[in-house]
Amino acid sequence: MVGNGIRRLFGRRRGGGARCFASAGGILAVPVVAAVAFPVALLVALPLVLLYYPVMESSRWQATIGKRFCGLTVVNLGVKRISFVRALMRHLAKYLSGALFGIGFLMIAVRSDRRGLHDLIAGTLVLWG
Repeated sequence: MVGNGIRRLFGRRRGGGARCFASAGGILAVPVVAAVAFPVALLVALPLVLLYYPVMESSRWQATIGKRFCGLTVVNLGVKRISFVRALMRHLAKYLSGALFGIGFLMIAVRSDRRGLHDLIAGTLVLWG
C-alpha cells in the first residue's frame, strides 16, 4: 500500500520527483527562501542605496551618473564641492520632500532659484552647464 502511494506521489515517469517538489516542497520552500534572502538582500542593498547619492555628489564629479549625463552638478552656496555630510543631509532631506506629498520637489518648479526643500535644508544648489 505504501508503494502505491509513493508511485502516485512521484509518478512512474522520470521527473516525477520534480513534480513532487513543485507541488509540495516548493510551496514550503518559497517562504523559507524569501525569509532568509530578503533580510540579507536588505542588509546589502540598503547601505548601497543610502550611500550612492552622497558618495557621488561629494566626489570630484559632484553629481550622480544621471546628473553627470545631463550636465548637472551639485554645489554648496559658495559654488564649491559639497562635503559627504552635506550630501548625506541632502539625500536624507529628499525623503522629507517626498513625505510632504511631493511639495518639497514641487518647490523646484515654482521657486525662482529652482531649489527644492532638500536643497534649502542642505544649503546646496544644482547647476546646469
